[in-house]
Amino acid sequence: LAQITVLSPQSLVKHFAPDGKVLGSTATFGAPLYGEVVQGRLIYAPSASHHCKDDYTLWADEFYDESEVEEETLVASVVLVDRGSCTFVTKVKLAQDNGAHAVIVIDNDSTKATAEIQQLIMGDDGWGNEVTIPSILVSYEDGRQLREAAQEQRDNNRDAMIKLEWDVPQSHDAVVDFWTSSGSREAAAFLTAFRPFAESLGGIPLDQRGGTVFFSKGKQDKEKRRLDFIPHYYISKIPQSTANCYKNEEKYCVEDPDGTGLLTGKDVIDEDLRQMCLWKLTSDMEDAEDGKVGHERFSGTWFEYIRIFHEKCHLSTGHGKTFGEDCSYEVMQSLPEAKEELNNIKKCVRTDAETLLHMQTKNTAWGVLALRINGWRFRGALEPETVTRAICASFPWEPPECKDMIEHFGGRKVDKIMNQKPLLSLEEILLIGLGCAAAVTAILCVYRCTYEGSLRNLVREEVMLEMKNAVFGQEKSKEQYLSLD
Repeated sequence: LAQITVLSPQSLVKHFAPDGKVLGSTATFGAPLYGEVVQGRLIYAPSASHHCKDDYTLWADEFYDESEVEEETLVASVVLVDRGSCTFVTKVKLAQDNGAHAVIVIDNDSTKATAEIQQLIMGDDGWGNEVTIPSILVSYEDGRQLREAAQEQRDNNRDAMIKLEWDVPQSHDAVVDFWTSSGSREAAAFLTAFRPFAESLGGIPLDQRGGTVFFSKGKQDKEKRRLDFIPHYYISKIPQSTANCYKNEEKYCVEDPDGTGLLTGKDVIDEDLRQMCLWKLTSDMEDAEDGKVGHERFSGTWFEYIRIFHEKCHLSTGHGKTFGEDCSYEVMQSLPEAKEELNNIKKCVRTDAETLLHMQTKNTAWGVLALRINGWRFRGALEPETVTRAICASFPWEPPECKDMIEHFGGRKVDKIMNQKPLLSLEEILLIGLGCAAAVTAILCVYRCTYEGSLRNLVREEVMLEMKNAVFGQEKSKEQYLSLD
């Protein structure tokens, strides 16, 4: 949950009484600072393009009272921009290039209340990977109050100060639900990269982990689990071509994974079922209490299967083994726990398919790829660092595994954002332009002088040659004349 706390001026704090808090919606791109607190000053610069073009300049002067800032805390530049005329990514990227450390987007619909804004999604336009700072969408009225306070404080040589937080529901054990599809390359890439972090929190013993080990201080308790990672599969009941549906019936369907290629949605569903059964038969189970069914928690074998399957069983034909049953079971044969359960996995696919597919349609998410932590909808880029930081923020205390992983990521995210250099300012660009112009002028002068000197030498040589030829011609004529005598 994205949360802004107003620190000053007091008139703005009172407006958002009783606690000075403003709630908003976090973007699905960029880097929300999960588990961290950011203190910053509000900056607003008017823009004729609704902050869609580089037609505004952020002021660099700082007027905040140091007593308002916690000791040894870097003060961020939090830029307010107006919604409209272009994508969220465009606005945030421009502000980032101008030196913003975080962005607050002010909605342009005055009829939407804060509760409605929290349900909106700040979507990625496909270029969100270029954004490295967090951003939040707030209601028109809340944004108007923040904007007016920033401008008024600026006119009085003061700064309006706020605090930014991204809260995650906390629990002693983090429960992560991940919606995926066996036909998604993006999901496979994320799961492969996220695997070592999941294994660390999932309690996989050091001597049984694959890839890089991040929890290396002391021996880990083999029975300890801090993470439940439960996969779900995106199955649609929307009628499609029967070639993309289970048993060629318009009941459980997915999109064709390769367009006009040989694979179909049915091939994806069949693979989804094999992965569901693999998970079901290899995931750890909590001890059942009072006759209740145990809870599936984590499967390191499932993570390893996903990695190998997408390396060897390609969606595109002509690139080695093909996505499908033969390649799938070959991969399972290479994994000890999966090999041991292989006959049961095949039986599960035959007998439990309808039940498993029905469960997927009853437990849906907002897209093919989606993630929840302790029931809370994850916002931000779906990449290992941001997801791991969000999971670590869900614990009431910092587990040693999280401490090691955050150190691996380079420490606090806010420090990295504060220390990154923005693109050049307009003044710097002008100075560089003037310098380049001067250099080009100097080069042209040198070239001109050199060229003129070379030209003079060339003309001199041509004249001398002509004179020589003329003299030689006269002497030759004289010789011919004498020879007639």
